[in-house]
Amino acid sequence: MRPRRVVLVILCALAVVGGWSLETVRHTVGPARLPVLAAQSLPPGSEAPPRLPPLVLPDLAGQAQALRATPDEITVLNFWATWCVPCLKELPELVALHHQWQERGVHVVGVAIDSGTPADIRAFAARQGMDYILRLGTQQWARSHFGIFGLPVTLVVDRHGQIRQRLIGPQSRAQFEMAIRPYL
Repeated sequence: MRPRRVVLVILCALAVVGGWSLETVRHTVGPARLPVLAAQSLPPGSEAPPRLPPLVLPDLAGQAQALRATPDEITVLNFWATWCVPCLKELPELVALHHQWQERGVHVVGVAIDSGTPADIRAFAARQGMDYILRLGTQQWARSHFGIFGLPVTLVVDRHGQIRQRLIGPQSRAQFEMAIRPYL
């Protein structure tokens, strides 16, 4: 068999196994824990949206801090990583969102997933102009609490602490604004 055909056969086998694995996870974990491909919100008349649990993560100084700064705010909770190329694309959008909307009670909180030491993240954030709240997390933590399997993921939490939107993949500023406007 030619090397090219061997590679093709291996890739096909991996695709079949990958599809089977995803379908197994879908039935084992259930649809509520699987990532979606776009903004996800609950339709009118459905059950109440899930509440953001009162979780804490370390800040860049190592102090345990709540994910929400105050209870009466809209929180844009962004899970990102320094090594995640799509995350890097949306960071300027989050910085602009933070500057434009913080006076109206919208706060951006970035959760750096497995991105190095606090000093590494602090230096990275300074280079990117990330002057919003940052917390330190792990992939395991994000997966177990929010069903996050890939990055970036952004949760929009309303003033009552309910998770209203789940945005998968890099978002533009307009997409972020469209996600928060209904909850202002």
